[in-house]
Amino acid sequence: MYALLLGKHYTSKNDALDNYEWDQENPRDALNRVAYVLLSQFDPKCILNFCTLQLALSSIINLANEEMKDIMRPCLSGTSIEQRLRDINNDETTIEQMDNEYNCIGKLEDEIFQSLFNEKQKNSEKRRQHALRSINKMKYKYLKNTIDCLELQVLDAYEYILRNINNFEDLNINSNATESDFFNAVYPIISIVIRRTQNLQSRSGDGVCQTTKDALALLKKTFCVQSTQRIYGRKIDLMFIDRKHKAELCSSEWKKRDVSLETLLCQQTKNLRVSKCIFKKIAKLHISLPGLQSLSIDIMDWRGFDGYILQMQRVNGIYLVDINSTVHIPTHVTQIKNFKDSLISLFKWKDRLVELQDIISSAKAVSSSSSSFDGIIKARKRSPSPDDYTFFSPKKSR
Repeated sequence: MYALLLGKHYTSKNDALDNYEWDQENPRDALNRVAYVLLSQFDPKCILNFCTLQLALSSIINLANEEMKDIMRPCLSGTSIEQRLRDINNDETTIEQMDNEYNCIGKLEDEIFQSLFNEKQKNSEKRRQHALRSINKMKYKYLKNTIDCLELQVLDAYEYILRNINNFEDLNINSNATESDFFNAVYPIISIVIRRTQNLQSRSGDGVCQTTKDALALLKKTFCVQSTQRIYGRKIDLMFIDRKHKAELCSSEWKKRDVSLETLLCQQTKNLRVSKCIFKKIAKLHISLPGLQSLSIDIMDWRGFDGYILQMQRVNGIYLVDINSTVHIPTHVTQIKNFKDSLISLFKWKDRLVELQDIISSAKAVSSSSSSFDGIIKARKRSPSPDDYTFFSPKKSR
């Protein structure tokens, strides 16, 4: 199977695989069966099948994509994961309820919107100017008591959008706009959201995901790839890391607005495999069994001004990915009224990153305590999880 990802064409069925006795109840074996079916009818022009193949070989089920889920479903019948998928399908709760903590966002938005569409002022630029003055008055009220708070973050986000809304509208219809143009327009909002956090740092500019280097090294060793070429990690547009523990937490990829669905699917598939590497690295820490069972990480993808947040969990050795929320940055003043839900989704995403930081910090403390008597007494250790692979196509040397 890995030979395919090395660029070799699959030409005939393998007798050993034809005669292999699949474990009907093992979900990982079921995904191997998915990969085998896709390989046996491999078409290099079918991006959907190729992306599904890469995920199946990486023990990932993408529930966010209906077509991928339909391809995998027949092979998952009778496995321990099938009931879990049925439960997810029956769960109609797709949007998180707004916590009381974020009630202020709706109230502040209402005030901004009222000033923005003041009937006494007909000129659109004057209305925008009036709304910005209202925002600054509200900010002054909070700044009398504190240098920063949730309300100030919210007001800063709306102020940034109001000041740049005309540029956003032009960028959204500009066929020459680049991926970087959209990234540079959206990132300031994300940077406002992650303010007031400790040791949560973003790394942009096609930085390399370090955890993918471990996956590539394992593949090279397992499949006896003879090469002196240096192993490089996968480049990521935006990575969120815990600066204190140097731990990667969440990857985010960007594409410009006018790209094909095939390109977006490839981007999503890459990001899911990168995120699995991040998940595995965190799961190897000294986390309690209940903590491991509830452990999840977030994944973020963007197309222009529109993004979505996925969540990944590990169930019976399989990595399940499903949609958490969508995020839309306004590109016209009339859309500002609908920005509240997107902003809440971003703050909740930030909260989950902070929770993940706490889990890592606690696990590191446990690890430090456990190693205090290394070489002196025999400490009880948790049995390691069996290795599973994350498949990345080899890249040329840089």
